[in-house]
Amino acid sequence: MKKNTNSNKPEENGIYAGTSDRIIDDVVKGKRDYKDSLFCFIFGSEEYKHFSLALYNAVNGSDYTDVNDVTINTLKDVLFINVRNDISFVLKDVMNLYEHQSTFNPNIPVRMFIYSCKLINKYIHDNQLDIYSSTQLELPTPKLLCFYNGIANKEDVSYLRLSDSFKKNIGKTDGGSDIEVTVKMININNGRNEKLLNSCRPLKDYAMFVEQVRKYGAIYDADAEIESEKLADAINNAIESLPEDSEIKAILESRRAEVVKLCIEEYTKEHSDYVRKIEDDRKNEKISQLEKDNSQLKEDNSQLKEDKNQLKEESERKDKIIAEKDKQFEKLKEDNEVKDKQLETAVNGFVRLAKDGKLSVSEAAKYAGMSTEEFEKLM
Repeated sequence: MKKNTNSNKPEENGIYAGTSDRIIDDVVKGKRDYKDSLFCFIFGSEEYKHFSLALYNAVNGSDYTDVNDVTINTLKDVLFINVRNDISFVLKDVMNLYEHQSTFNPNIPVRMFIYSCKLINKYIHDNQLDIYSSTQLELPTPKLLCFYNGIANKEDVSYLRLSDSFKKNIGKTDGGSDIEVTVKMININNGRNEKLLNSCRPLKDYAMFVEQVRKYGAIYDADAEIESEKLADAINNAIESLPEDSEIKAILESRRAEVVKLCIEEYTKEHSDYVRKIEDDRKNEKISQLEKDNSQLKEDNSQLKEDKNQLKEESERKDKIIAEKDKQFEKLKEDNEVKDKQLETAVNGFVRLAKDGKLSVSEAAKYAGMSTEEFEKLM
């Protein structure tokens, strides 16, 4: 790699002197608009419509050559407050909406749905079309693409759908949503989708440039602080590392100060997003563990409650048995008392019979179930 050996001060070699640290502070504090990415600068500018056309041809397998057929219609904040997409242009009755992601966001279909509605509304207004007319309107066909070059391992091509964001608690007979938006996400990291990158040299050079900036700028070192000088050097080195026949190198060199400023904003934001994601992952991991522990605690409490109920039932069963035994004992006691009284009555009767001489003592004792000696003591 060719090292930038220029020893001049930053303002002399095109880098904004004294602004790098302020840019980084502002970016981290959320004071800047991050929509002006290098990707948009290269592929979404009026000045470089030939790159927009080259990207369109690569994606669609077409071979259009007239840049005058490309009409840039990217939304701007001045017209739509807080609604600003990355790149959009109309070519041959196709309204192309291109978004760039360095950090994966599953909500891109929601955003592109909003952008599409705004752009179609703008198209209707600009062309003075009447949506209440009895004649069928002819509108450009929207094509939604997301170019992804983050570090999360994503497939070369995947599809994100608006319906994935809809709540799933509708009735079975409702048949689902009547609105669907599908966004094709293309992985443009260096080494991925090589056929596409080889068919669009500016895109291939951009992927190479991004890889070099990340490599030398420590963008994905969560424990490292982004240093303005180091990042600026990485950006300059990445520019120098591009092949001499690169279609974007001359542009990046001629507008080096603007490119460095733009990339410092973009990659500082990217680093900030990455660090935030790491922190969120750790936080979610802790939350997941807490939820797991809470679930285990609930399960343990449930088991304790069940054991307690079983002990209570067992205690109640034993109490019932003891009560039944006590009841049986009282019944037996009452029966014995009755028998004792009956025996006493019978014995007294035999004693009177013996005293009256109607029975001999031995006979009376025998009938009373006693010995003669015991019987005589009662007389």
